[in-house]
Amino acid sequence: MGSLNKISLPGLVNATLGLVNATLGLVNATLGLVVASLGLVVALGVHAAEPTPAPLGPRALPDLIRLAEQSQVDLARVRFSTEQARLEVVSGRSALLPDLKLESSLGRDYQTSTRGQDSTSSSAAIRSRWSLYDNGVSWTNYQIDRLQADLARAKELKVRDEIVLNILNRYSAAWVARRQKEITTQRLKLLQAQHLITERQFRQGLKARGDYQRLQSELQRAKLSLERQTNDEIGRLEELGRYLGFSLALGWDQLSPFPAGDLLKRFSTPPLPRADAALSVVLASKEVEISQSQTKLTHRQLWPELSLSLSAGYGSDDFVNSSQSWSAQERWSADGRLELDWTLWDWQSRRSQHQKTELSSQLSQRQLEQAQLDHQTTLARLQREKRRLAESIQLVQEIYQIELKTFRDIEAEYREGKASYLDLISSLDRRTQAELDFEEESNAAVLNAAEILHLYGELYAHSIRP
Repeated sequence: MGSLNKISLPGLVNATLGLVNATLGLVNATLGLVVASLGLVVALGVHAAEPTPAPLGPRALPDLIRLAEQSQVDLARVRFSTEQARLEVVSGRSALLPDLKLESSLGRDYQTSTRGQDSTSSSAAIRSRWSLYDNGVSWTNYQIDRLQADLARAKELKVRDEIVLNILNRYSAAWVARRQKEITTQRLKLLQAQHLITERQFRQGLKARGDYQRLQSELQRAKLSLERQTNDEIGRLEELGRYLGFSLALGWDQLSPFPAGDLLKRFSTPPLPRADAALSVVLASKEVEISQSQTKLTHRQLWPELSLSLSAGYGSDDFVNSSQSWSAQERWSADGRLELDWTLWDWQSRRSQHQKTELSSQLSQRQLEQAQLDHQTTLARLQREKRRLAESIQLVQEIYQIELKTFRDIEAEYREGKASYLDLISSLDRRTQAELDFEEESNAAVLNAAEILHLYGELYAHSIRP
């Protein structure tokens, strides 16, 4: 016999003990690697828990969107789901293709009897198997995986657009708060200048004490209003910073002015897609297709299952410690198999499963109809609001020009004693309100156009470009 017959039992025991020691060493090394990995995870967790340092310099809308993409957990979650769905498609496609396996074994049989003989067994083979037909189950599962991947991508677009819309809402609110503070500051400066003039005229006997006292009271109210609007601006910036994942302690030194005019032009340019391209409709449509495919799959399970498979292999047996060569014991094999599997009675288990999928398909169809109706209603409302805002912006611009001219005229007449204090303050308030209305309506028009794009999942693409 060969060299394997010369192995004694003590030698085998020593070899086994050596293998056990080596295994224990490998386990210790693995434990050390696990401990080091846990330390790295903890270090990364501590690092991730630290607040993100504020970026230097003013950031425009595309920069804010990229920062939010790095910090939003919802986006990371849907992207993970999208990648999982993509891998499921790869796995489902692999089930339709032939596989290739390498199989080998080596064994040694030791006999304790004095008459017994030691024996060695060995085998090696390469096998390939291809399931050509399985009643359409693998193909249907593959189609379901593809629909699930499409659904995951659509959900990712929706979440990404929602992030952009949330940024625009917070960014716009912070900018309106800033403009309100600036307009109030301008109003305060006008009141302070007018107060000095009125005070001088009062001391000269040209103005009544009541005018002077009312103007002084209005000045104090303007200071109080400015303080409130300053706090409101700080709160809006903090809310925006929390959503973006970094501090805005430096205020508008870290942000560019809200580009209402540029965004309104950019968002209003593209034509609207078809109604069936709306994200809510696309999501509901994919759910319907998935439910229908699952219904088909459970329906197939009610009937006999017929499968056809082919396999082929090549290998050799007992080639170790043998007087014969590999080629002398090589073997080729081929197999074709047609199988019929029919469950005649399973206590209505598969039929009830099929009925559940049918109900789910009917429910998803109703949800699709509701999504189509909701989209039409929402789009009609947004388009009405868009027309109203366009007319309102034009009217507010005209009103502001009129109020600005009126205030200048009344201010001159007040200095000459031809206008009362109430006329002056009322005109100033109307001018201030017209300026605030213009800012609010302009930003509302931007958000309206953004919501229309969000319906179709196109807001991100139109916002991220420089």
